[in-house]
Amino acid sequence: MSIRTKFTRSLAATALSGAVIAGGATAALAAVSHVDGGTWYHGVNDKNVYSNYYHAGAKHASSVQGKFKADSGCVTPGKTSYASAPKRWYAKDTAYYRFC
Repeated sequence: MSIRTKFTRSLAATALSGAVIAGGATAALAAVSHVDGGTWYHGVNDKNVYSNYYHAGAKHASSVQGKFKADSGCVTPGKTSYASAPKRWYAKDTAYYRFC
């Protein structure tokens, strides 16, 4: 199956730039998406890009591209796959999930 790209940090930077400048706080973007019969937790916090995917009925995996690529490897149905990597300031960070 194809890898699904669902998140890019550049969109987060655009959407949150006003809040960060006004508030002086560290921006974090997190999302929970119910996709393809599973639950996908993905985002960027102050240090990392992450992708965690749960599916009760299919073998699946998570991966991210930050300063390096990280991959959870395939996990069995009913378990959560976890992947994270340090975020980049110079390029878009991406999060993925896939079926194995």
